[in-house]
Amino acid sequence: MKEGWEYKKLPEISENLDSLRKPVTKKNRTAGIYPYYGASGIVDYVDDYLFDEDLLCISEDGANLLMRTYPIAFPISGKVWVNNHAHVLRFKDIATQKYVEYFFAGFKLDDYITGAAQPKLTQKALNNITIKIPISLSEQQSIVDYLDSAFAKIDAMKANAGKSLNEAKALFQASLKEMLEPKEGWEEKKLKEVGRTQTGTTPSKSVKSFYGGDIPFIRPAELDIDGRGSIEYNSELKLTTEGALKSRTIRANSTLMCCIGSVGKTGYATKDVTCNQQINTITPYEGYNDKFVYYALLAPSFQNEVIKIANSAKATLAIISKGKWEELSIHIPLLSEQHSIVVTLDSLNSKVARLQENFDKISQECDALKQALLREVFEG
Repeated sequence: MKEGWEYKKLPEISENLDSLRKPVTKKNRTAGIYPYYGASGIVDYVDDYLFDEDLLCISEDGANLLMRTYPIAFPISGKVWVNNHAHVLRFKDIATQKYVEYFFAGFKLDDYITGAAQPKLTQKALNNITIKIPISLSEQQSIVDYLDSAFAKIDAMKANAGKSLNEAKALFQASLKEMLEPKEGWEEKKLKEVGRTQTGTTPSKSVKSFYGGDIPFIRPAELDIDGRGSIEYNSELKLTTEGALKSRTIRANSTLMCCIGSVGKTGYATKDVTCNQQINTITPYEGYNDKFVYYALLAPSFQNEVIKIANSAKATLAIISKGKWEELSIHIPLLSEQHSIVVTLDSLNSKVARLQENFDKISQECDALKQALLREVFEG
């Protein structure tokens, strides 16, 4: 251990407020000025007059909140209330608090968590966590300043990559809207006039011979998995040839759209697939560019119309039937112009894909770099 450092358990450097808190019933959670934190973040607000400030609210200098169900530490400023899914720690000095926040950012809680179905970090387990910490507050602050500066540079690098990605996405969306706006000479066609429309169907799951083959069975979860129309063909649920005969085969180069629940979610099939009854499909007839039809259904004007009809249905979930869906119209130019539009949109879509890959790579590298810095500080 470094000179001037020591091992401390959390109760030696912080005050655990768990035992001082009282449960708050839903009827007492009314609009107020203090955020109410639960496992999902801020979920409610409460009036301060319901509680004793010193015991039930966190001090103005901030505190640490550790979720029982997630190994996460993050700061809270001001006075708040938390439910029983959280622990509340209060520190005497802000330098120690921030030091502990960084410590937990690189700390694995696995050995302290119990329960398989619902993992928990109990108060007893939390209080047994030992932290390696400098005795000097100034050294704690120096470490915090070093990590603040390093993390800020890493975050800026990630933000720059994110900015480029968002700009490319915005350009694609703007181009999609502008290029698919009806122009002079374009024809208005109902979907059923443009291609063969189908709704998927699910073979009986009680017949084992229908499942376990290699024919993709697409559900909403496998549709548009990357925001660019890609379909997940390698999901665990696949059909056999026998099962596919009980479903409907959707030919390659068809467009699939979710029309129950996640209405408007759209994907472009590059191979033959089957799908469930939440998805409507269109396989364009000869004389129509397959990819143009996909982009036409992705255009804001068409998406808005689909969602409007689906939300007007008197049903628990948003839904648009195949009958109503295939009656919707898209505007179509000459085939040569369809090709030209597809070339432009495909190029922009590919740029988004490259920038997304770059952003994902940089994000992983940034996360790894942060963890390396934390190991350097706390394990070095």
